[in-house]
Amino acid sequence: MKSFKIIIDEDALTDLQRATNWYNERVENLGARFKKQVKRQIAGLKKNAIGFTIRYRKIHCLPVKKFPYIIHYSVDEAKSVVKILAIIHTSRDPDIWETKTKSF
Repeated sequence: MKSFKIIIDEDALTDLQRATNWYNERVENLGARFKKQVKRQIAGLKKNAIGFTIRYRKIHCLPVKKFPYIIHYSVDEAKSVVKILAIIHTSRDPDIWETKTKSF
């Protein structure tokens, strides 16, 4: 089975940190649990990157378990690379993401 290299975009890191901070402000250690879950699911993409829904052009969407967030990523199968582009709350307007992905 093919193994993929994971690259995380700066925007996605910012998304992750903002959400982590927001959760930590609400409940002690909830942000840490959120971050751990996101990291676990991103690590899983090393082995199974193409198994998730393509929602915007060639952008895959992976729901974060137990949290209302979706990890948006692209896959370059030829180079065996997964690029994490964003980690977005499910209540955000999907048009925001559609506009961002037009450059891909």
